Amino acid sequence: MNGKIAISVAIAFFIVFLSFIPFYQTFRVHNVWEIQNDPFFSQIAKSSQNKIFILGGSAVGQLNTTDVNDIVSKNLENYEVFNLAYNGDLPNLRLQSLDSTINAKPTIVFYGISYWSISDYAEQGNTLSFLGKNFENIDLNSINPKATTLNAIRIAFGDDTGFFPEDKIKLKNTPFFFFAQDQMIIADEEKLKKLDVDRTMNKVHQNPDTSIQLQAFKKTIEKLQKNNIKVVVFAVPLHKNYLQVVPESDKEKFKNTLDEISQDYDVRIYDFTNRYSQLDIWKDPYHVALNPKSNIFSHDIAQMILSEIES
Repeated sequence: MNGKIAISVAIAFFIVFLSFIPFYQTFRVHNVWEIQNDPFFSQIAKSSQNKIFILGGSAVGQLNTTDVNDIVSKNLENYEVFNLAYNGDLPNLRLQSLDSTINAKPTIVFYGISYWSISDYAEQGNTLSFLGKNFENIDLNSINPKATTLNAIRIAFGDDTGFFPEDKIKLKNTPFFFFAQDQMIIADEEKLKKLDVDRTMNKVHQNPDTSIQLQAFKKTIEKLQKNNIKVVVFAVPLHKNYLQVVPESDKEKFKNTLDEISQDYDVRIYDFTNRYSQLDIWKDPYHVALNPKSNIFSHDIAQMILSEIES
């Protein structure tokens, strides 16, 4: 009897899951590889300013772009900074929309990465690729039913439904990244201890010989340089609790990979991985909070940009 119940539950779950997939595909929040036709790119391409683009995922999105741009533009005329960070950004996904970035004619591209950016996590069977090509880029861990449902309501009824927080913030020159109130709060020590150790170790696992992310990252650098766009790479900061989970072997491989990229492509590497690891500036173990007390990260990024422009 228990076996029949278990089978029935499994079948029911599978039916519900398959029913959710078309709904998810229709109403999900768009991913980074789908922004290539966004009006931002055609609009910014008309600007006569020297454009500086910052690429990366949510750890890069947490930068205070307003402060970064103010510092840069006050020191150098005719330069403007744009943060094109996107949640869930990975090199193989970003590469698919890179032509739009290139056509906008930036002077320099700064790409923020970390262990997960060039790990072999994407090759560990975490996607829905078994459902076909349209699903191969969807990470199971990235599916957010709540966000998908809210987006469906927004599309159907507009933003005046009462379902959406009024405190959602979008910084100037940050077209693809939005902030909620919790992203601006510095977490206490208890929250910073909450870390899924097994998942973190899987996400940071370095396998340079087979990583499709590393291959895509190299192709991104090559394509940008082929179009006479200077590339600078920086490793985003991490909290000490996160760094304690990363195996030493993966730390060493990551460092070696960055060194090889620097030598092979003549690219400057700035490593912020450990710089603020013990400071009280964190939203969680892998995101600096968007908070005035955390502006040290944004200000250091601004100085990095100034150094590269003036060099």
